[in-house]
Amino acid sequence: MDWSSFFNSVGDFAVGSVPWIANTGLILAFLAAFVGSLIPAVPGALIFWIAALLHGLVTGFDPLGVVAQLLIFGLWAGAQAAQVAVTAAGAKKYGASKWGIVGAMVGMFLGLFIPIPVVGPFLGAFAGAGALEFYRLRKGDSETAGAEAARAGLGATLGAVMGLLAEFGATMLMGVVAVAAFVF
Repeated sequence: MDWSSFFNSVGDFAVGSVPWIANTGLILAFLAAFVGSLIPAVPGALIFWIAALLHGLVTGFDPLGVVAQLLIFGLWAGAQAAQVAVTAAGAKKYGASKWGIVGAMVGMFLGLFIPIPVVGPFLGAFAGAGALEFYRLRKGDSETAGAEAARAGLGATLGAVMGLLAEFGATMLMGVVAVAAFVF
């Protein structure tokens, strides 16, 4: 048996399989990103952006070229900015000060570690905004301070939900960009 021809044929098969493996990986990553973008603790858009970048590196950026890569990156960055901005806007709309907004952001992050699936970041946003608003308002009427703190927490939670929906929309658009790169 000629071992060099055997290894050459195995190498040829492996090289020819790279695009198929990369495409399959990209599809699986999109499915994970799709589900992940609906779960607060899972960075769905980030999963897809990294998968698209790895796909490009493995396939020589064909068909996900520079334009598709930049669009996917821009959508990821926009989704991250939207999550923060929408959560802050929700808290502010419902009366939170800068303290409440910071509390909502910190609470969302810490909520990732609450062992309650899916709702941890929402509880964290509520608790963070509410706690810091209550701390800020505590010297006044405590009954009013509690109601205002709860209202700020509700706004932060609603903002966090809207931010999650923004990430979901961005993830779907990232998928559209990838499909368009393959089709056109």
